[in-house]
Amino acid sequence: MTVGMLRPMDAVTTVMTDPLPAATCGCGCGRPRPAPPAGGGLAPVYASRACQQRAYRQRQAARPAPAAVPVDPPSVAALIRDIRELAGVLDAGGTVPDGLTGAVRAGVRDLLARVSPTPPASRPAEDQVPAGDTGRAEVPPRAPAVPTPETRSSRDDRQVVPARSRRRAPRPVVVRGETGDHPLSAELSAAVRAVHAAGPDDQPVLTAAEGGLVTVTLGGVLLGTVGRAPYGHRGWQARNVAGGGGGVVRVWRAGRMQDTHPTRKDAVQALAYALALLADRARRATLRTT
Repeated sequence: MTVGMLRPMDAVTTVMTDPLPAATCGCGCGRPRPAPPAGGGLAPVYASRACQQRAYRQRQAARPAPAAVPVDPPSVAALIRDIRELAGVLDAGGTVPDGLTGAVRAGVRDLLARVSPTPPASRPAEDQVPAGDTGRAEVPPRAPAVPTPETRSSRDDRQVVPARSRRRAPRPVVVRGETGDHPLSAELSAAVRAVHAAGPDDQPVLTAAEGGLVTVTLGGVLLGTVGRAPYGHRGWQARNVAGGGGGVVRVWRAGRMQDTHPTRKDAVQALAYALALLADRARRATLRTT
C-alpha cells in the first residue's frame, strides 16, 4: 500500500527544490531575464543590451513632441538679430561695430512708422473738392494774383515784411522724464531730429575747430564737439550742443558710466548714441518739424 507514495517529508523537499519561474524581459519581448548576481544585487531588468536599447527607443517614441520654437516675424527678423548682437556686445563690454547702432535705430524707426505713420499734410481748403451726389463738384477758378505796391512806413524808409514770408521757428523736442516732460533747446532739438531722421548710410562729418576740438555734424546739423580729455587723462570726450557750451556725454561701458572714451571714433559714436536715446524718449509728434 505504500509503494509509489511519497512520505510527508519527501513532499516538502520536492516543493522547496523546484525552480521559480523566470521573469520576462522589461522591453516586452517575452524572453526570460538573467538570474540575479550570485554575490547579491539587483536583478537585471532586460534580457540583453539590445532589449535595453529597444526599451529606450520605445520610451523616446512615446514622449510628446517638443513645443515648436517661436519664429521671428520676417519683417523684423533682421532687427531682432541686430538687437541681440548689440546687447551681447554691450553686456560683454566690447566695442560696438560700425553701423550696428544705426541699423538698430533705423529698424525701430521703420517698425514704429508702421504703427503710427506720419499723417499727410492737409491741403488748403480752397484745393479740396467737396463731394456731392455724383461724387464730383466744380471748383471755381482762382482769381489772378494782383501785384500790390510796396508798403513803406511813414516814419522811415524800412520795407514792411509781408506776413506770409515770416517763418515760425520749429517747436522744441519734448522728452519724457520721471518728473514730467522736458522741452529741449533749439540746438539740441535740431541735433536730436537729425540723428532720428538719419539713415543707415548717413555718416557724421568731422571738422577741425579751434582749441583742438573737432565739430561733429550730420546732414548739415551740428551735433556737438569731441576733443581730448582734460586734466591729463588719456582718451576723448564728447559734448553735445545743449546749453550753448554743451554737456559732457556719458555712456555705459565696462560696467559703469564713463565720460572718457578710448578713441575719437568712440567719442563720436557715444555722442550719436546719446542723441538717439533722447529721440527714443521724445514725444513722437515733437520729432516732426511740420
